[in-house]
Amino acid sequence: MKRTQSDGGGLSVARFAFDPQNPRARFDGARIISKLMRKMDFGAVQRDGSVIVAFADTDLRTAHGIARRLFSVMRQTSNGPRATRSDPVVTVATLLPKDSVQSLLARLHAEAHRAAS
Repeated sequence: MKRTQSDGGGLSVARFAFDPQNPRARFDGARIISKLMRKMDFGAVQRDGSVIVAFADTDLRTAHGIARRLFSVMRQTSNGPRATRSDPVVTVATLLPKDSVQSLLARLHAEAHRAAS
């Protein structure tokens, strides 16, 4: 993040929140994300079971596109014909000039809260 801010590049993050009652969806989603994300991206599972992916050198519009493609693959792959549909809630935020890690993640979680309301 510091390098991105000093170089003036872009950084966006996406949060994929899965139904806590369906651990299979979370594991499938994390597996799909890990296989499909670019080598320069970084993902991590959070304590609440959500997965956060940082997209290096990516603006907000491109991050939305990447997140939509990941969501689409998850939707088609992780839910078999007998499985209960459990699509993740996806939120995306981008790094602003005065952001810290904490403020970027707080904004990501705030946007998820607004999207769910």
